Amino acid sequence: MKLRFALILIMTLSAVIVNAGLPDKADDVTTHLEFMGYTVENNDDDYLKARHDSHLNMILKKFRGGILLKAYMTGSSYAVTHYDDFCELVNELNLNASAARYYIDSDIDLVVEGYYPGVYDRTSFGIYMEAFNLAEKELADKYDDLDRFLE
Repeated sequence: MKLRFALILIMTLSAVIVNAGLPDKADDVTTHLEFMGYTVENNDDDYLKARHDSHLNMILKKFRGGILLKAYMTGSSYAVTHYDDFCELVNELNLNASAARYYIDSDIDLVVEGYYPGVYDRTSFGIYMEAFNLAEKELADKYDDLDRFLE
């Protein structure tokens, strides 16, 4: 029993270690994002931070053999006091989501999260980024409802 528990613990810890850090081919991902107009920073070999004037700012990191993309939008005090309404709106966003999902984190921030499976490939990553950026249209379509929930 103890051996089985130890093996499960080792496998769990190794999965956490494997899923941490920069995406595979981080230099290629950075070059691609810069070509798309992003400014990209390597945050202490932990993740990439990508900023853009007209697209969502996001972080990218290695996750389960692919790349996890996350964009954060700070929740307002209204979001705290009207949490159920905020959840309902986020559920509506998820109904039409394509390459991303939406959720509220423990800080009451709205998170837009996407997963690119596998190792970076120029063509498929470009297609994925076009799909991920559709989240902006989904957010814009709900702007009148969403505005009060975000700072």
